Amino acid sequence: MHPLPRSLDPIAGESLVSYLQRLAYRIDVSPLHLARIAGLHGWLNNSPPARAISLELGREQLSNLARLTRVTLKEAEELTFSSWKSHYPPIKNIIADNGSRSDSWLFAGTPRFCPRCLDRGAWKKEWSLPVVFACSEHQIFLHAVCPQCARLSERPWQLLQRPNDHTLHPAQCRQTTPDLADRKRKSTACGYRLDRADISGLGIDPVLLDFQIAITRRLNPQSAPEESGAYFTDLRLIMALINSAWPHTSTLIHAELVKDVDAYIQSETKTRSGPLGSPQRYRILSDPPRDARTCAALMQAADALLLSDDLPESLPRFIDSPSAESLG
Repeated sequence: MHPLPRSLDPIAGESLVSYLQRLAYRIDVSPLHLARIAGLHGWLNNSPPARAISLELGREQLSNLARLTRVTLKEAEELTFSSWKSHYPPIKNIIADNGSRSDSWLFAGTPRFCPRCLDRGAWKKEWSLPVVFACSEHQIFLHAVCPQCARLSERPWQLLQRPNDHTLHPAQCRQTTPDLADRKRKSTACGYRLDRADISGLGIDPVLLDFQIAITRRLNPQSAPEESGAYFTDLRLIMALINSAWPHTSTLIHAELVKDVDAYIQSETKTRSGPLGSPQRYRILSDPPRDARTCAALMQAADALLLSDDLPESLPRFIDSPSAESLG
């Protein structure tokens, strides 16, 4: 495998998907074509192993990628999620199952994003984690969807939308929309420049910002992996419990965000309702909200209960709620 005549240096915290997307745009090829040149067979397509490849690369794959793009092995490895697999259980589980299992606590499609961080076209890998709801550098909540099309991917398992499209800038929205102007084409990309999205109204409360920083520290390779893994597992379970007992748990939510959480739970209940104990009902309770504010509010409440010295005394206020039985 010969090195490319032109390449790019990875940006700190950038994901593998983002790096190949930026590099493909620079050398004017599609991200899918570049992935094939790099020897990442199956990457970006609809096969389950693609999910695992984005999280951790084998030694041969890392060597091929490093040689092709003229980066070091360490730089190539840092594009993956491998350093977090012992700290964040969904990553470890997907890698272990070779991508055959998906997990709502790890975004596969377009993640949330900070417009200001996107000014260099790089998508941070931490944005794919639902536990990252804010940008601590710019002190704002992350955008959940494109402000123009507000569309979520029709193929959330796909790592990158429109992988064959070589015309889109890395910061442009790749969500597919019906092309009504050109009947010869079935669809077109939204194309909105996400790095120019308005950030007014995205300011975050200092308490929630500190909470985000504390969560990010738990992903640090220097933190105890067993402790971090147990924390994220417990956070997920307690958040589901809070959802199941709503509105009895509304007093646990940040006062300014109670309406956001209520609107989310009411909407999810209407669109994905099911009997207690059913898979549909469980997904409503356990899936993290896409909206960053709502997700932050529920996670902070779960964190407060998890770290409470009087957890047994806190739970009886809502544990007997009929809806809580769905988790039993």
